[in-house]
Amino acid sequence: VLRPGGRFGLASLENWVRMGLVYPRFENVICISRFLANHFRGRNVVNIPPLKDDRPAPPAGPDTRPDIRREVRFVYAGQAGKKDLLAPFIDALPGLSRSLGRPVRLRIAGMTRPELVDVLRDNGVGADTLDEHVECLGRRPRDEVMQLYRDSHFSVIFRENQRYAIAGFPTKAVESWSQGCPIICNPVGDLGSLAEPMIDAILVDKSSIGESLARALRDIIDAGTHPVLSVRSREKAARLFSAEAHSETFANFIGKAMQ
Repeated sequence: VLRPGGRFGLASLENWVRMGLVYPRFENVICISRFLANHFRGRNVVNIPPLKDDRPAPPAGPDTRPDIRREVRFVYAGQAGKKDLLAPFIDALPGLSRSLGRPVRLRIAGMTRPELVDVLRDNGVGADTLDEHVECLGRRPRDEVMQLYRDSHFSVIFRENQRYAIAGFPTKAVESWSQGCPIICNPVGDLGSLAEPMIDAILVDKSSIGESLARALRDIIDAGTHPVLSVRSREKAARLFSAEAHSETFANFIGKAMQ
């Protein structure tokens, strides 16, 4: 059976044509990840990840996170089930709340409750704990999503160790860091290499989310270090994901392309 997203589906065929036949003909390549930069090694290649929005904008709203000692608030922006794995995280929420001894809440921007229920069912996860731990906000304007990051203690990004994740880089990670929201993720691709454990992220394997995440969160809560992680997240966004940070490298790339 040919599945649209399967190995022999149209999306896979289109990817093979691009990667194997079309892209190798390009001499100048802008890549989003180190994996792709290495794939096109030998050409004029520059690796530029997704960049934060540096356009002039009204002053950002205040951080309105609740006291993490009373409630731990997570956010996910996007549509799980396409690239991101959300079901294992949601499945771990009740146990995480019990282990921490306080409420935990995940807010999802980009999905309705019926859409989430379908994703959970496809992954063998029940929806009986949604009312207590998960709030589906549906599709929201970008400025509201940015405020959700500022309202949350951590954003959530889990991906399979597959080519799509290794070759790409999640824009939502840059958005989260730029708003001072550290990331909970598994170590896949460039995100797994750039995210610094207990500095601006918590790295956990998706197969053991409950235990390892509870331990890391207890350490952060007990030490009162979440504000430090928030500051370091903003610093990382400015240092690695601003246009200014890549201006010299990109100028060199253009110079070689013009020769």
